[in-house]
Formats: sequence, structure tokens, C-alpha cells
Amino acid sequence: MGNVRYFIILFIAKKIQIINNVKKRYLILPPRVAAGLEKELCKNDFESLEDKCIGRGTFGSVWKVQHKKTKQVFAIKVINKESIIQQNMLDQINKEIEIMYKLDHPNIIKLYSHFEDDDDFCLIMEYASKGQLFSFIKKHKKLNQIMAKQFMKEIISAVEYLHNQSPPIIHRDIKPENILIDQNGKCKLADFGWASFDNGRKDIETYCGTPEYLAPEMINRAGHDKSVDIWALGILLFEMLTGRTPFSMIGDKNELFNSIIISKINWTDDFPYLAKDLISKILCINPNNRPSLDEILNHQWFRDTPSLRPYIKPNHYEGKQKFELNLIYYNPDKDKFKNIDKKFNISKKQILIKLIKNNENNFKENNQDKYNNLNQIYY
Repeated sequence: MGNVRYFIILFIAKKIQIINNVKKRYLILPPRVAAGLEKELCKNDFESLEDKCIGRGTFGSVWKVQHKKTKQVFAIKVINKESIIQQNMLDQINKEIEIMYKLDHPNIIKLYSHFEDDDDFCLIMEYASKGQLFSFIKKHKKLNQIMAKQFMKEIISAVEYLHNQSPPIIHRDIKPENILIDQNGKCKLADFGWASFDNGRKDIETYCGTPEYLAPEMINRAGHDKSVDIWALGILLFEMLTGRTPFSMIGDKNELFNSIIISKINWTDDFPYLAKDLISKILCINPNNRPSLDEILNHQWFRDTPSLRPYIKPNHYEGKQKFELNLIYYNPDKDKFKNIDKKFNISKKQILIKLIKNNENNFKENNQDKYNNLNQIYY
């Protein structure tokens, strides 16, 4: 009995020691000083702009804040140290930060800086003013095919960028809650809390993500790679077009997982034929037989459905091309040159603006009814 009491006391003492150690700083990667700032950031440099958090990520809550000195608005993800230590998730937090610093893509939320204090890890990120795609879908019940295609193209562009990194990056938690919409109506992939590097070996042990979006190989723990992101894109497209997931959790989780493992999709009677064909191909039980991202983009549904903006390939993010991306997504009817780099050649600016306007006018002329309907939802 004495030995049992001794080990209980030892266990409690260890717990207390762990919690006390959490108070020590720099448990994660060293802080980075954000561009334009002369010192490491801290909580006192920001003021909250909302009474409550604007979202919850995999490991923390997200708040809308303003930097007191520059008046810039950011989203700050606050992650409690004690909970991370107790869940043994320090390595995953470090991986999330490491991955996000590597990323620079117009459809991925940007990490500007991070810091930690005695209680929390804090990630200073780009703020997307129109909130989650999940809320957007719920507000409109479901999206029309043109809108769904545009959002899909933007997320596929982000995923293609991730998968083309060296080594490839797997997001592993693509869902509407982790896709944000900025002030221009552009989608941005967020929350890399479960992201990982694809090292060429199938990850068998890790089981992560949202139940309705899990791929069969993840459920069976048969080993997974970046094809789990392909699977999630099929679920995402279905949810955008119907307002629900194809494998809804009506019963318990086991019932849900059984439906996923056999790919028993709950179609609606009026589901668009070409979209149904594409989703059926993506939600293939065998990950080796799922279409590639290029094959998805070349499917008849993508070819037949009108676009709002051009698809941007990952190799277009270098030098001036990266700047031109901002122009393509920039609304030409508002302050044309507000966000334009002064060093960039003015004639090229005018040419790009003209091209954007011409493309928009052509789309209006050929698809006037669709364009008007889109404006009612999109803007």
C-alpha cells in the first residue's frame, strides 16, 4: 500500500513539474520579427477588435486584432501551453509553424510572425474579413455550380502548391471550416494544425482530421499520403453543392465510418450529372485510383462550368508573376493602383487592368443571367 501511495505522489509531482515547465518560454521555434517591425511581438502590441473569438482552429482560438502601432488588422491564433503539453502536441505545433512559414500563395492564409509568453503560443496571421466558407454555405443553404467551381479551383490551386513542395505537404484537414474568404471573395486555405510532410512513406499511425472528411485508408489505418487531400476535395465539392456531406453522421461514428469505407454516397435526386461523375471518381476507395489534381481540373464539369477568375499554376509565383497574381484577383473598379508596387512598370499595370476588364466584360456579355445571379451571392 505504501508503494502505491509513493507512486501516486510521484505521478502528481511529475504533473506539477510539467505544468510549471510550461511557463518557461521558447518551447517552440524561436520567434520571428515581422517585416516592418523592429522588435519581437507580444500580446500588448495588439488590441482585440471583437468581444469573442472569430473561430477555433485545431489547437486554439482565433481572434481579430489590430496592431497598436501600425493599425494593421490581423488574426491571432492563441494556443494554450498547458493543454498542448498535456496532449503531447508540441512537435505538431512546431510543425504547423515550420510549414506555414514556408508557404506563400494567394489561396493560403499567410503566417507573418509568432511569439510565446508564459501561458500561450500566438500565431500572427492574415485576416480574412468574410469568415469561413462553412458559414457562407450555411447562409446560402448551398452554392450554385459556378460559385462551387470557383471556390474549388482556388482550393485546388492551394493544394497543388502544397503537394509540389519539396517534400510535399499534406494538409490532412481540408473542410469548409478551414477555408476562409477574404474581402475580395477569394478562398484561402487555413489551419495547418494537422499538416505534415509527405516523406514518401505511408503514415500508418497518425489518425487525424474531421470524421465526415476522413478517407477510408485513414479510418482503416492502412497508411496514408497526400491522396487523403484529394479525397477531402470530393467531400468539399459535394458539401458546397448540397449544404451537407455525402457521409452524414446521422447515427454513431461507426455507422458513419462504415459508409465511408464502402463509399456509400447519399446523393440527392437533382444532383448535377457531371459533378456527380467527378465526385464519384474522387471518392474512390483505392487511393491509387483517385484522379490527380490535373485530371480533376480537366474533367468535363470543370470545362463546362463558367469561371470567374483564371486558374493560377504554382510556377507563377516567382518575382513579378507573384505581383501580377494580386492584380488578377484585385477588383479593377475600386482604387486600381492602391495595392500596386510603385517599382512595377506602369504600362504593364495598365495592360493587366485592361485584360481583367475585358475578361469581365466578355463573361458578362456571354453569361448575363449567371453573372447577375453570382453578384447577388458573391458580393
